[in-house]
Amino acid sequence: MALYYSILLTGLIGVLFIHEFGHLLAARYYGIKVLSLSVGLGPELISFTDRVGTAWKLRAFPIGGSCSLFMPEEDNATSAGIKFHQSLRQRAAIYAAGPIFNLFCAIPILGLMLCEACGLFVGEIGSPGATGVRLVGEFSMANALFNLLPFLPLDGGRLLRDGD
Repeated sequence: MALYYSILLTGLIGVLFIHEFGHLLAARYYGIKVLSLSVGLGPELISFTDRVGTAWKLRAFPIGGSCSLFMPEEDNATSAGIKFHQSLRQRAAIYAAGPIFNLFCAIPILGLMLCEACGLFVGEIGSPGATGVRLVGEFSMANALFNLLPFLPLDGGRLLRDGD
């Protein structure tokens, strides 16, 4: 049972990290400075700053996350709205990158679980380890779809707001 919970907790943190990492890569691609990438909510457990000045943070409660971007015209750091020099297409790419990365994570995991020919998990379908891995894949898929809902502060709400 400890293996099951370890897989779930590690997978949950990994899914949240992959989502925020997608936003980070897209923002950096378009030349936007990323101030911080944070996984979870609450008190900070671990933090370090990389060579380009991005603070990477793991927080106490593995629910949600954020990718704070530098906003030169607004004098603040927030991912709540990219309102400068980027086209609508670039802003949409940054907002969509998190859910897209979650889908790229979920599809191979769920594909392996369904693939009888590969034999990786087929013999252990009911085992706690296989169940944990399947749940991580399902959570990644659910996180991608949930974040595309058209409500703020979700990515779908930001896409809808900036499309006006």
